[in-house]
Amino acid sequence: MTQEFWNKKFEEPDHFGTGPTAFAQACADFLKAQNIFKKKLLDLGCGQGRDSLYFSGLGYAVTAVDYSSQALAFIKDKNITLVQQDLRSLDFPENSFDIVYSNLVFHCLKSEELPFIFSEIYQLLVPGGFFFFAMKKKDDKNYGQGEKIADETFVYKGVTRYFIPRNKLEMLLEDFNILKIEEGSHLQDNKLSVYWKVFAQKKIV
Repeated sequence: MTQEFWNKKFEEPDHFGTGPTAFAQACADFLKAQNIFKKKLLDLGCGQGRDSLYFSGLGYAVTAVDYSSQALAFIKDKNITLVQQDLRSLDFPENSFDIVYSNLVFHCLKSEELPFIFSEIYQLLVPGGFFFFAMKKKDDKNYGQGEKIADETFVYKGVTRYFIPRNKLEMLLEDFNILKIEEGSHLQDNKLSVYWKVFAQKKIV
């Protein structure tokens, strides 16, 4: 999927909806329960910024990253740092963020690209920093749709989706303490979107 593909997708305002996602709210509640507030948060694949705006409104110092300049153009909050980058080549100093957050983005990447991306995220987090992400799983409405290009990976209507099994998800997180992995779901176009909700923490060496 090219940058042009996503720019075209994001020409429409509120392409994926408005207001914070349930996953963002769950992550905020988790942090509140840990008495963690107003930290540096990196939102990877932020799209048009619905969750970035939510975290910024809670007082977090948000850096919002997306591949699409068109998506970023919709984010008008002056307190949010906007960065156009490819997740496969993140460029931030080590230990830059207390929290890395990503909602339903990593499944759009190839399975062989994920170990490097997760290792980069590990470097970006401070020791003990939190890593929250949601990622599609096999029960999702789009599983098996389109052309199969690799194990558990399909291209449907121009979008690549990797439906990661739990055991491979846990392997990706070998450098993190897994706090919890839950199944999440919501209706999209009257069909069920199903995904893993992952709460992890960078190990303190």
